Amino acid sequence: MARHINRIGWRFGRLALLILLALVALPAAPAAAQPTGAAIVSERVSFASAGTSLVGYLFRPAGAAGTSPGPTIVMAHGLGLTQSSGLRPYAERFAAAGARVLTFDYRGFGESDGTPRQLIDPWAQLDDWRAAIGWARDQSWTDTDRVILWGSSFSGGHVLELGARDPSPAAVVSQVPHVNGALSSLAADIRSVPALGLTSAADTAAGAAGLPRVTIPLVGPPGSVALMTQPGTMEGYLGLIGNNPQWVNAVPASIVLQMPFYSPDVVAAASSVPTYIGVAADDAVTPAPPAIALAHRMGADLHVYPGGHFDVYTGAPFERVITDQLAFLAPFLNAA
Repeated sequence: MARHINRIGWRFGRLALLILLALVALPAAPAAAQPTGAAIVSERVSFASAGTSLVGYLFRPAGAAGTSPGPTIVMAHGLGLTQSSGLRPYAERFAAAGARVLTFDYRGFGESDGTPRQLIDPWAQLDDWRAAIGWARDQSWTDTDRVILWGSSFSGGHVLELGARDPSPAAVVSQVPHVNGALSSLAADIRSVPALGLTSAADTAAGAAGLPRVTIPLVGPPGSVALMTQPGTMEGYLGLIGNNPQWVNAVPASIVLQMPFYSPDVVAAASSVPTYIGVAADDAVTPAPPAIALAHRMGADLHVYPGGHFDVYTGAPFERVITDQLAFLAPFLNAA
């Protein structure tokens, strides 16, 4: 009898232990701000642009240092990419230096709402930038005299355009930027131009008629019909995207006919905002010479780095670039 009771007690104790272990293993409820390391916290935020909800992530120093008014950097990615593809390392380094950093996805991309999905419209994206900047300016943790714009590739052109049209930002950081649509379009594979032009015209007509959009791949191997087919471009994109399930290699083709007419260098040369421009010497996506010429016309802080378009996001090239950007921004990040 005693042995039977002992067996029951042992089994009950074992069951209780298993239940306790299962409860301990349950995931905790997410906090409003999650620590990212190096005394930085991040949180998911949202704001509206033209009636569409955009999703961003705020990175800031932990504690009171990140809630009192301070320098704020607004960031978004390049052509067809989302904030989850290579922006976080930059955001965390800026936040570790004392900035509040807002990254965001354009309408129709990533976590943001909006249809048609994946539509690259430079002028709508500029409006999304203005909405993000306006939202950041309204927050209690922003020193409105120290709002900084940061862009890369296509968004590198956006921040140059915005800085020229609105002198209120304290500074602009533009890396491997798209500066001249006509010259960037010359980098396209001539073999795909007829098919791209016809597809773009068809998509433009479909959009005007409210019909389903006609898409093309954003990136493809050399010789294929895609928006970008330069050697190394597909590998560069896939390296940034990783296992992101939100990314789709398809965009409405209308951007093909829009691209030649989007040239931020037309207005950026007259900008009075302090500007850093970083270019890659062997860039096959956004060629270096137009960006270098613009930097000279602007009197910008120009840096020319060895390597290609995608090298600035990882490894030793990233370390060199972020070091130069932090040095350029030091007067704004450290101002009293």
